Amino acid sequence: MQMRQKPHTNQIQEHQIQFQDNPNNEIQVESNENQPLIDKGQSQFDPLEYRYPSLHTPASVYQKWERHQNDQGQVLINDSSIDISIASMNINEQQDKSTSDVKILTKEDILRRELDQHHEKMRKQAEELRNVIQPRTVGVTVVAQQDVETTESLSDFSQMATNYLHKVSPNDTLERICLIYNKSKNAIRKANDFMGDEIYFFKELIIPDCEGPLYENEAPKYTEEQRRKEQISKYNFLNIYSCLEIMSRTLMDKYRDQKSYKAEAQYYLDLTNYDLRKAFDEFDADLKFEQQQRKLNKKKKGGFFGLFKKNR
Repeated sequence: MQMRQKPHTNQIQEHQIQFQDNPNNEIQVESNENQPLIDKGQSQFDPLEYRYPSLHTPASVYQKWERHQNDQGQVLINDSSIDISIASMNINEQQDKSTSDVKILTKEDILRRELDQHHEKMRKQAEELRNVIQPRTVGVTVVAQQDVETTESLSDFSQMATNYLHKVSPNDTLERICLIYNKSKNAIRKANDFMGDEIYFFKELIIPDCEGPLYENEAPKYTEEQRRKEQISKYNFLNIYSCLEIMSRTLMDKYRDQKSYKAEAQYYLDLTNYDLRKAFDEFDADLKFEQQQRKLNKKKKGGFFGLFKKNR
């Protein structure tokens, strides 16, 4: 589409706009078929407007035509982006030819451009609001989104920190836990997401809004001797009883000189920490030592009641 006007003050103004949907297929639009578009371009770039700059404010979009020999812009038509340059030719026949570059926009490019425009619009609105609010407001600060998220996370963390973990033991029941922590059954069920009263399948239970148990069972303080006796009575009662009976009966069957050997068996079992084999070895060693001492005493006395002593 070519558009010409009569020259004014020894100048020839030429406006040339070329539209392309495809770089390979060029379509020139006749001026008669697109008269509205020509009128629009003519009204936008009319040299008559530029002759009277005094009629316009400094912020006006109109500028003098002589100062801009080559104006470029970008127009979006359908899915094509067209770069348009408008050239002017003066009396010295110095002309800048108009050019147009066509780039097919994909859906991603269109979406990216819309997002950029939206972000730019939101940024401008935020700046305008900030400029209006700050001079007229006292003691009001704009809280950033990141600060709001951090405060929410801190509140969640503090709420989680008030909970208490109770390790479930085999003797625990739901009623006992409610009494220890002064909580209702429904509160504990809701915090641990279960129904009923069975808690044997839990290793730990969450006690909501609690810093610890109200009642604690203090462990009894035992001495080392009491602890040892308790362990012996708890784990080795049958072993102790059986060892004592076995040793006493064995000694009675072997020597047959006493009615009972329970006292001796108890002594040697305590001495060897209820090791039956060691107890028998200790008993045999002491018995041999006693027999040897008896023989030595007889040799020292000599004869019958010491009447006949051997001469050395």
